[in-house]
Amino acid sequence: LIPLELKTFGTKLICTHGWNRKGRGKGIRNSHFNRGTGCKANITAAVAWNDAEGTFMVGVTDYDVRHNHAVYKATYQNHVHNRQVQDPTILAFVDEVQISRRTAANASDCVCYSSSCASRYRFQYD
Repeated sequence: LIPLELKTFGTKLICTHGWNRKGRGKGIRNSHFNRGTGCKANITAAVAWNDAEGTFMVGVTDYDVRHNHAVYKATYQNHVHNRQVQDPTILAFVDEVQISRRTAANASDCVCYSSSCASRYRFQYD
């Protein structure tokens, strides 16, 4: 009787280098994006009942954190998921610029519109 908000009973997270991706090409071009090293690093978690607190919890049931390759913070930060923009102000600005590009008669119209659009948004720079 696991609650519906806990959609999965258990899951296993594996290292992105844990398997070799099968190529879908016909062999014309070399693949330059092969991350598979056979790394066995993984974490397995499952939903379990906690008697002391009287609620369900997620517990780690198995893990192996030994990688067979170097792990760098810079490599992690370069993954697409970690480079996505989440700020609603910036996303709204990009939406307006994209709309202006579709409706602009020429490139100079787009530049003029985007500079006037940018004046409505305040961005904090480092």
